Amino acid sequence: MYVSRDAIYCILRECNKKRHLHDARRIRSLMNRNGFNSITILCDQMIRLFAVCGSLDEANEIFRGVSYPTVFTWNAMLSAHEQHGESSDVLRMYRTMHVDGVAMPDPVTFLCALKACSNAGDINEGMIIHEHILATIHDPCVVVGNTLVNMYAKCGAMDDAQNVFDRLSDRNVVSWGVILTGYSVNGLSIRTLELFESMKDEGVEPSRVTYLCALKACSSIGAIKRGQVLHGEITKSEFECDCVLGSTLVDMYSKCDSLEDAHKVFDSLPVKDIVAWSAMIVGYTQKGHGEHSLELFNEMKLKDMQPGKVAYSAALKACAGLGLRGIEEGRSIHDAIIKHGFDEDTVLGSSIIDLYAKCGKLEDAKKNFDALKHRDPISWGAMIGGYAQNGHGNAALELFGRMSVQDEENINPSKTLFLSLLKACCIIGDLYEGRLLHIQVVKNEMNSDPTVANMLLDMYAKCGSLKEAHNVFDKMHARDCVSWGALVTGHVLQNDAFGAMSLFAEMLMDELPINEVVYLGALKACSMIKNLELARLIHFHIMENDFILDDMIGSTIIDLYVKCGNLDDARTSFDSLPNHDVVTWGTMMMGYLNQGHGLLAFRLFIEMQKKGLKPDKMALMCSLKACSIMGALDWGKWIHTHILLQSRFEVEAVLACNLLDMYAKSGSIEDAQKVFDRLSTCDAAAWGALVAGYASVSNFTRVRFFTFRGIPGYAR
Repeated sequence: MYVSRDAIYCILRECNKKRHLHDARRIRSLMNRNGFNSITILCDQMIRLFAVCGSLDEANEIFRGVSYPTVFTWNAMLSAHEQHGESSDVLRMYRTMHVDGVAMPDPVTFLCALKACSNAGDINEGMIIHEHILATIHDPCVVVGNTLVNMYAKCGAMDDAQNVFDRLSDRNVVSWGVILTGYSVNGLSIRTLELFESMKDEGVEPSRVTYLCALKACSSIGAIKRGQVLHGEITKSEFECDCVLGSTLVDMYSKCDSLEDAHKVFDSLPVKDIVAWSAMIVGYTQKGHGEHSLELFNEMKLKDMQPGKVAYSAALKACAGLGLRGIEEGRSIHDAIIKHGFDEDTVLGSSIIDLYAKCGKLEDAKKNFDALKHRDPISWGAMIGGYAQNGHGNAALELFGRMSVQDEENINPSKTLFLSLLKACCIIGDLYEGRLLHIQVVKNEMNSDPTVANMLLDMYAKCGSLKEAHNVFDKMHARDCVSWGALVTGHVLQNDAFGAMSLFAEMLMDELPINEVVYLGALKACSMIKNLELARLIHFHIMENDFILDDMIGSTIIDLYVKCGNLDDARTSFDSLPNHDVVTWGTMMMGYLNQGHGLLAFRLFIEMQKKGLKPDKMALMCSLKACSIMGALDWGKWIHTHILLQSRFEVEAVLACNLLDMYAKSGSIEDAQKVFDRLSTCDAAAWGALVAGYASVSNFTRVRFFTFRGIPGYAR
């Protein structure tokens, strides 16, 4: 059947709209049958058709069959390859056009070539094309000018982009959008906002793109006041109900620490897209509101919104922040990630590892780490950090060794990774490895970072090298209370109480802010030298500064007064605490026992029981010692029967020895023998308590028998 050339041309244009590959092939066959396969204008359309239908190979075949390709034919090919992301092929064909002179490039040619340079990040080729444009076109149109600006911006050459922008004779709002996007993407937020104001000064009405750039700039630098002004402008503009801008406003307020404003904008959105939901979920997660974040995440799913990677990642971090309370929800989210095919995503994989590690599930974390097909520094860091957080210093350093060997070329330790590795050195006291890490920290120019410097200081202090700790401390440009706390703690760990107190005194004289760690270090140092006057001075300073007495500080103050022999101040401090945990009760009881006040210690134990607190090993040990001192056999038996046996504490070696000692000193040697006989392993303390018990009832035959038989560590 004969079809005219004009009819085929019309059919080709219509098929370009429908984009059906099967139809494209039928038309090509029709062209061949009618002898139109070498007509350039039809081949140009055919190339475009195969390109939009996704068949670049067939487009290439058509091109090779064109005897005399025009600039339009070349443009069709350049456009086809650019659409398919084949930037290198676009630039190769452009060079062929230019060098061989097969066709004179026109603006469309330059547009395709510049887009290819943008996608490939090839600024050198882009500069050459720029020269060609200037040599070919006296006054490039605004579209070519905008594309040039975009090319330089995407290659990170903002000075060149600005120069081209400044020379544009006919700038429009698109031009401003391109240059603003360039500054925004390259992280130059202040310049973005300055240019946004310049645009308005020139009388150009902001577009959606320019508003987006300005809002993202506010997000990056936390410029909430500027963001609020932009919000007011948007509300009065045609973009008031724009969902994309609404989602960006939510993100801006979240990143500027104004979750209340973020939620107001979120609630006002007529249509909430995945970006808006994700921005809110991320905002609550980053501010530590994990439960609220998960509520939003579940609400989003109830509204049939399929979470994306950003929302999934934020939800996993929210679960991780909740610890064991979030593990079940985390597992459920993990299952959903697998179900929706995101399980091979490296970022989500790292978040899953982090979740299990922070919940103490290291086996699950390692299982998911081993299952990752592609590991980046973030996934390695998540697993190493997991080991460090859970006290496995050796495992953390060993994994870092594996990372260094397997990914030697791409290894570039982040700040977070360095912090985890230094923490691992602290855990196992590995000074040698810590020094090697210090060298890498300096090499990566992170030694000036306050957090890293504090961790280095802490590492040296906990590894016993106070000299190196002081070297780091002395070189720090900005010392905070964390720095002082690490150094004070280091001196305490090395039993240098006077060194710790000297640092504390220096902080007082310089009127520096003092945190809990510094106070704890000073209190422990004071305990070591048993100086009551210093104890009262530190306690007074804590109270004078309205420092909240938590359980740790409270217990340490009580312990300090006890060690200084002042039970009255210890009890006053105990009674003044707003809350008492089991450690605080145990510390006060031990204080009474150390001075032989068994009855007072036991009264505290009874009072603790009445308040519904479950005694720990320390409290139970104190109660048994109190019974020993008083000879209170009935109370001791009650503790044995109602607490130790029911909680299976009886098999604990230290408590068993205290129980045995209580029975022996209370005159019930038969019960003492029964406890002794049930011990799986008897140490020197157990033998000694039993022998002393028999001696107290004058049974010297048994004393002699056990003296000859009693070998510490003897297994029964």
